[in-house]
Amino acid sequence: MILVNTRDVRTFQDYLKSLSKSARKNYRYVEKHNKDLEYKRVPFNKEKTAWFMDLWERQIIRGHTRKWAFGVEYPEKLEATGKLRCFVAVKDEEELSMQFVENHNGYVECHPPMYDKTKHSKRYLAKFMWFNLIRYAIESPEMEMGNWIDFGGCGDDPWPEVIKNRHNYPHNHYKWQYVPQKVKENPDDQPRLVVRRPAGMLGEIKYLEEV
Repeated sequence: MILVNTRDVRTFQDYLKSLSKSARKNYRYVEKHNKDLEYKRVPFNKEKTAWFMDLWERQIIRGHTRKWAFGVEYPEKLEATGKLRCFVAVKDEEELSMQFVENHNGYVECHPPMYDKTKHSKRYLAKFMWFNLIRYAIESPEMEMGNWIDFGGCGDDPWPEVIKNRHNYPHNHYKWQYVPQKVKENPDDQPRLVVRRPAGMLGEIKYLEEV
């Protein structure tokens, strides 16, 4: 669980101002090097989603290939229940990257951006997709994307404890750039949120609860 609160942010520029200096630098880089891309939400397409999921599985991540914990039938199920949101980065009608997330009534659980890491290495497409997902959540009408975006990782302790113990999860270190600096510096000021995933309800019920 690594959370970004989009509920209490007035504009995306306000959000950017809340980040560390290095995070703002990363944003300027991806903005500059991806001016030719359009970021947009698209309808679920089973064949395209399966293609990107297969691409993700064939690429090296920290020295190894990885497998999804589910097949394309899972996002298909989410789509059928209205919980799926799909986003792409497009250049000249070619989709270079895709990301799908789960929207559970205000709690948004994210899955990783998928793209050809060799072909598009200089674009930093993962950062492009993450920053634009946050922008979409902030600017979407009537908070259509929910109140909290969860980047995943770092355990399931209450949110303040996750922040304090983030050094125990070095593989997820890069995700913390998206969390406002004051949140990282003042974890005890944050609500004690935990993620609830009732047993046997995969894809059906997930929510944040304050403990």
